[in-house]
Amino acid sequence: MSFGNPYETLGLAPGASVDEAKRAFRKLARQHHPDLHPDDPQATERFKAINAAYEAIRDGTADGNPFAGGGRRGGGPGPEYVDTVWLMAEYQLDWLLREALPALVAEHGMGHAFVLALAEAARLGELPQGGGSLWARLRVRRAFKQLHLRVEERRSWGRIISLQRSGADLLLILSPSALWSSGAREDDVLRELLRQALAMGLAAAAPQRLGLTHVPRAMEEAKVHDQRLFAGRWLWRGVWIAVALFAAFAIGSALLEG
Repeated sequence: MSFGNPYETLGLAPGASVDEAKRAFRKLARQHHPDLHPDDPQATERFKAINAAYEAIRDGTADGNPFAGGGRRGGGPGPEYVDTVWLMAEYQLDWLLREALPALVAEHGMGHAFVLALAEAARLGELPQGGGSLWARLRVRRAFKQLHLRVEERRSWGRIISLQRSGADLLLILSPSALWSSGAREDDVLRELLRQALAMGLAAAAPQRLGLTHVPRAMEEAKVHDQRLFAGRWLWRGVWIAVALFAAFAIGSALLEG
């Protein structure tokens, strides 16, 4: 796909409205996003062409991709930048929940060691690529099912990702202006920065989502906490099973005697 006529690039008739262009942009961007085609070297160019076509229709110009070549307009991020960031953030969060977090769960379990490993991996930018087992993925999805992503402007004090509670839900709020000010320009740099910021947000949210009240600073201490937590859970399960069996035995005896 090459960037020629913006309307042809988006599959639109000449003179289509900005709303039509926006809908077409979102649909095509989801199909051709580079994160969905890691083995296709042309995926990034197709994505840039789609993004450039949408921007040209919206602004009435053909200036190209807002990330390409390092050039940006002044005055802060525009709607096309926010739309692109939205798509990238959704893919990065889905990748983290589908690939990176299950891999950490498979290695460290779902406790203090997991939170510590995630925070360290996010800080270093060295998130695992493997997806772990199906069971690990299901555990991650269940633990973070009430975690939601929003892209909106709020007072974030320069933080790209901030956390906010809303009842039982926990919101990851992405600030486009903070991301814009970070200096990330090319697509691959922007994706990596988003991935790292989202991972840090997940690490901060994990203790609350997993019901942990304390996160150790050392992995050895974390493993001790996890062993105690695991032993305590099985102890209480054993107690409840014993109570249930005793109650069932008592009820059965009463019925037999009656």
